[in-house]
Amino acid sequence: MSGRLEPDSTVFGFLARGDEVRGHCHHRDCKRTCSPDFTELAAKGFGRVRVDHVERLLRCIRLDGGCSLDFHVKKGPGLPLTALLGHAHVSIRFKCRKCNLYRTALPDAVIAKLQAAGGEAKKCYTVEGLSAVTKNPCPNCKKADWQIDVLWPNVNSIGYRIEQQRKAEARGV
Repeated sequence: MSGRLEPDSTVFGFLARGDEVRGHCHHRDCKRTCSPDFTELAAKGFGRVRVDHVERLLRCIRLDGGCSLDFHVKKGPGLPLTALLGHAHVSIRFKCRKCNLYRTALPDAVIAKLQAAGGEAKKCYTVEGLSAVTKNPCPNCKKADWQIDVLWPNVNSIGYRIEQQRKAEARGV
């Protein structure tokens, strides 16, 4: 709804990002550990279930009032840039945190630039990894502090349709 791609808290989202969840019980007589298998859950039809609901279902039912199973998320490599290809309305915004100057680029243009850079850039084909290789300073304030967002507008909203109509009129279509 915000027009930005935000992390999905469902099993599908964790699976796409490669995130891993581990639970450890710190109760004196338990010491149980568990880790939900997101691939298996998605294959069984639970892909749209939120991970916090999965965590709740993995907790013990103890007579003394509760489970002390704590869950920790180990971040995976992140969302690959190739997952954004084929969506004409998606763009990547590079925004300076100091002066709020921003530039947008299409995902295929960003991938092409990364491939042209070679070397270190080859390791970074994720949205999260873009901030590590974006080292050029801002042309406005000369600081190199970039926030990277994936802009994914709601194509069914009236605002998006009006914007597209304005662009078409400006092109003379």
